[in-house]
Amino acid sequence: MNNTKIEAPWYTYQKKIKALFDCDPEITVGEIKEKSDGYEFTIEVLNNAKMKALKSKIPAEKVFGNVILKTFFKLKTETSIFKVIFTGNPLVADIKDIVDPTGTHHEYICFKPEILQFLDDDLRDYVGNWTGIPQDIAREIFEEDVSGTNFCTMDKREM
Repeated sequence: MNNTKIEAPWYTYQKKIKALFDCDPEITVGEIKEKSDGYEFTIEVLNNAKMKALKSKIPAEKVFGNVILKTFFKLKTETSIFKVIFTGNPLVADIKDIVDPTGTHHEYICFKPEILQFLDDDLRDYVGNWTGIPQDIAREIFEEDVSGTNFCTMDKREM
């Protein structure tokens, strides 16, 4: 006898979306994750215009009785956005993508060990200069949405 497994309708809904876009190399449909307020899955899209179009047609929340399934859209980039931003910048020594034992990707933007200084009416400095290191500036400038990205200074011994 065949072992038939009956799944909840929200799993079938996610599988329908996955089946519809499985052959599209620009779209990756993630698996369902159980959360305290329901279920969710992510659709990663390589093409921004396609992501916006999908987002306008696939509902952010689908209700199945008393269960809510949330759909999140994420722009998938083959190249790190920070790699694009910092390529050619002489302050950057290296950009590394490290995968930890859990499979999570961590990106490290490694700056050369240099001091940046500019006139800024800084009363803490004798001549009014602001002095700091590139990693601190990057943390301040890119404070929004940098999860998984770390700014650090390269060890001189590694250069």
